[in-house]
Amino acid sequence: MTVFHHLPGVSEGEEIDYYTPGDRERLQRDLLRKTEHYFALFSNSEYEDHFSCAEYEPPDDYLTDAELDTFRSALDLDDRDCPPSDLHPRAIFHGYCAVVDLWIRSKDLAICQKGIELFNSVMESALPTDDSSNPRCYVTLQTAKEFAPAFIGDLLDAVRTCEKTRFSLPRWRYVGEAMKPLQPLLTMLAKMVTNEAWPKSDLALGKFLLLADYYRELMRGWPCRQISGGKIIKQERQKVKNRVAEALRMAASTLARSDSYLGARSRHLRNRLGPGKAIKAMAAHLARLIYRMLTHGQAWVDRGALEHETKRAEREKLSLQRKAAAFGFRLEPAA
Repeated sequence: MTVFHHLPGVSEGEEIDYYTPGDRERLQRDLLRKTEHYFALFSNSEYEDHFSCAEYEPPDDYLTDAELDTFRSALDLDDRDCPPSDLHPRAIFHGYCAVVDLWIRSKDLAICQKGIELFNSVMESALPTDDSSNPRCYVTLQTAKEFAPAFIGDLLDAVRTCEKTRFSLPRWRYVGEAMKPLQPLLTMLAKMVTNEAWPKSDLALGKFLLLADYYRELMRGWPCRQISGGKIIKQERQKVKNRVAEALRMAASTLARSDSYLGARSRHLRNRLGPGKAIKAMAAHLARLIYRMLTHGQAWVDRGALEHETKRAEREKLSLQRKAAAFGFRLEPAA
């Protein structure tokens, strides 16, 4: 799901999220929250008059009788018996808000998609579209196969534009600079996602979803500014809950029972720092390993717990020797 909004002088941003078949309820909650929020944000802004003068499609052209009842339930009592053609545009807007809510709550994904299309249609009818600087808002719901090619292409364009010129939109310059270290991964994914057989495996899809998660957190870090009278009165970044970080911490917590190099490292940190700090440190270490694998193609080869213990013993021995030398002593092996 992609949600884009641009309200000049107030805020601009793009949010993406992905859902598995088991996340149907979460998808509904997010869609309901987003559509309700942006209907209220735009219709109560300085563009409020646009929603009162827009030419919406007549509701009786494609709504069933049950849907028309929902449409009329959102109207004032005096307007409920009026023919749709005689309704004020503002009344039609409120009726469509109720229909969007009804369709998104449906368990049928096709009807939910109709709700998204109606939301986009209402916003497009009310907001001027003759200039890219005008207010805009839309929601799209796509499969990974449909979404990935354009998404990867936009990120590569942002990186290349950032390299060639400084005169780009602030948001895309911010994205381009952040994505520049990942350009080899983006180039590799650009070839993969255009293949008809993609995604062939969970691993191929997982690489893409890691990138999508990174971009999502990047966009949430983009400053949200509140502007009044041409001056910034408040600027803040959204507090986020990073699902990649949660997955890495979960993986790090299981290493304490692993008979591997990473397991031995985890147990050593746990003894030295305590369980909480050790999990956080190991999660950061796993993140660095994954970053190297994705950007440089460095494969991880497990060297076993014994090698880690051997290296740790050697480091402790060298440390003791340096301390002894500082006091004028010399270590000798026991007979």
